[in-house]
Amino acid sequence: MSKRKPNKSARSRRGKAKDYKAKQRLKAQKDAVLRGAIERNACTLKLRLGHPDSNNPSDYIDIEAIIDTGATNCAIRKDIADRLNLPVVDTQGVQGINGVVHAPVVIMTMVVEDKGTVAGRQIRATVLDQMADPMLFGMEGMMGGVLKVDTIRGTWEWRIKGL
Repeated sequence: MSKRKPNKSARSRRGKAKDYKAKQRLKAQKDAVLRGAIERNACTLKLRLGHPDSNNPSDYIDIEAIIDTGATNCAIRKDIADRLNLPVVDTQGVQGINGVVHAPVVIMTMVVEDKGTVAGRQIRATVLDQMADPMLFGMEGMMGGVLKVDTIRGTWEWRIKGL
């Protein structure tokens, strides 16, 4: 007795139905859109940071990060990493004025909010002793979003897709 294979068009219809359902789920998810002005020749982003194992909002702190499109990774000031007791997951060589130094890499939860839509995800950051700003927000932190900078109007927009 031979097994009957479903015809190719039936398989194709099922595949298209699955694709359609997946697209509908993505459409149902909201994009968070964060906007700001370019001040001091920099784009700054308000973030809430916390320990990756904590769900308690009082354990999180609010910071203002500099968006750094020229940086691959994020960097956080040592006093903030210490205050949040962030776990070290790796070390990384960092090129400085005096050559390469090895700095710890921590993992943390980053939370952004836009009109009630809250998105949290874990990101890695290199811990640096001497930074003027609390955090440099590099390209790794921006993954999954679209950043637009308008130097004529002096504004920026970061759209985080499908939250």
